[in-house]
Amino acid sequence: MRRITLCADDFGMSSHICEAVLQLVRQRSLTATSCFVDAPHLASYIAPLLELADDVSIGLHLNLTEAFTSSTHSENRYASLHQWWWRCYVRGASAANVRREISRQFDRFEAQFSRAPEFVDGHQHVHQLPVIRGQLIEEIRVRYGRHIALRSTIARQPRGTKALIIQRLGAAAFKAMATRNALMTNTDFAGVYDFSSAVPYADRMLSWATSIADGGLIMCHPELPGAATLHHVARSAEYDFFASTAWSELLRQQNIELIPFRAAG
Repeated sequence: MRRITLCADDFGMSSHICEAVLQLVRQRSLTATSCFVDAPHLASYIAPLLELADDVSIGLHLNLTEAFTSSTHSENRYASLHQWWWRCYVRGASAANVRREISRQFDRFEAQFSRAPEFVDGHQHVHQLPVIRGQLIEEIRVRYGRHIALRSTIARQPRGTKALIIQRLGAAAFKAMATRNALMTNTDFAGVYDFSSAVPYADRMLSWATSIADGGLIMCHPELPGAATLHHVARSAEYDFFASTAWSELLRQQNIELIPFRAAG
């Protein structure tokens, strides 16, 4: 039997996302979710999410690219992924400013949930960029020691061009740094696609579930129908699949057990 995690990103971004995640956790179709600490809908859904904490790991979705209108932030806190790539690889991002923002998001998570996150990943995978990855891991080391898991975007086999581009943002260096600091990471990674309907989502999941290694993590973005969120059609299709018997049947056929994403101890 292979034991893997299915993790929903973007918790708090919309009520449709939050409701979808809660429903999927309740039916044991999902075992992790990462939260935007400044998202406009997070506060309303913290209590029901914590009620399910035995069945779902709750993480921090480190965000440096999405400026929510409800959040208070300095003018330079958020930038596009391309701008962060330029800052980190070419110009040299300010380590002090990056560390300050990472610390703020950990503080806000702890204040909202009255606990530390069980894992950390990054919106648009910014957590693995140079400067950011070092400051993130050092902040975790100082605050929590080794009791936080980190998302690795390294796939053990080719899973498309987009997945390869994401991996080349700095995944190898990030995983090596996590390993040196004795921080747990997933063994394999899947779930990346272009949000198009050119390939049915069920077919994508069949490919990922067939190939994902024991200890791997599949990323997803489910949302109830009717939202106006970016990629809402694809997000809704994801929800429909995970809410259906097709997902539970695929898990049974592949001899997969879904587990939370959290460090031991």
